[in-house]
Amino acid sequence: MHRGWHEFRHIPAKPCDFLHQLRGNRLPPCIRHQEHGLDAVVERPVHANHLEFIFKIRHRAQATHDHPRANVMGAISLHASFTVSDETVALAGRLCDELNAVMHVHLAEDGADVADAVARGYAGPLERLMAFDALPAGSIIAHGVHLRRDQVARAADAGCWFVHNPRSNEGNRVGYARALAATDRVALGTDGWAARMGDEEAALLRLAAADGDDLAAVRRRRPASRDLARALFGAEVDGDRVARGPDGAVKTVVVAGRTLVEDGALVSGDIGRIRAEARAAADQLWARMATL
Repeated sequence: MHRGWHEFRHIPAKPCDFLHQLRGNRLPPCIRHQEHGLDAVVERPVHANHLEFIFKIRHRAQATHDHPRANVMGAISLHASFTVSDETVALAGRLCDELNAVMHVHLAEDGADVADAVARGYAGPLERLMAFDALPAGSIIAHGVHLRRDQVARAADAGCWFVHNPRSNEGNRVGYARALAATDRVALGTDGWAARMGDEEAALLRLAAADGDDLAAVRRRRPASRDLARALFGAEVDGDRVARGPDGAVKTVVVAGRTLVEDGALVSGDIGRIRAEARAAADQLWARMATL
């Protein structure tokens, strides 16, 4: 469902793109309204030039065992603050308030984010987001490599969580997030790298030792990931588990009481179909990018 094509008539549309279909008062097949317990509502364009939209996600309360996506929640995301205007930051802050949603943002991953915020007249990127109430309690801040300890402490005191992504930071050569030592509200993440948390933790310990960080403190970051999940979804996440075989391969995955992987095989979906659809989508994406 959407508010009608009149809301978007000022934005140029290309045949077959999302806006073109909106103007026909219909959503593309990949956006299925009221399916899987979610309502998707196009709110407004954010960056007309990039055809970006904000979707309001409303979750229908259903028992976990009755619905495969009962533990889905929406968040507002800016990706990184230096990529957006103050107007967009303010809009994101209002949406967090209107939807009772948290913010997910990459903050101070690179020094460029700090330089951009200072050039705009703020003490830093954290202060910029806070000035627009865009970091409500429970928000997730990825990276924080170029934050100071006092900034990390301020965000943690405001109820925010940090996610440390050491392999990504090393691979992108942006530095080590030493200031995260100012709080225990730090989980371990991958930032899109292979989701092998053992490898991520090993990289964390190696880089922490090289930087002279407190190894006992950084070892708490992997188990703190469950604390973050518990803060978002409640105590029921304590029943989630991943079991591995002697070779380290995943054998069983249980989420919200539902078995997703059993004996190393996906049982909650058709893996062949998923891979085929992903390959087809990738081919379409690369073909479209080649025309840009």
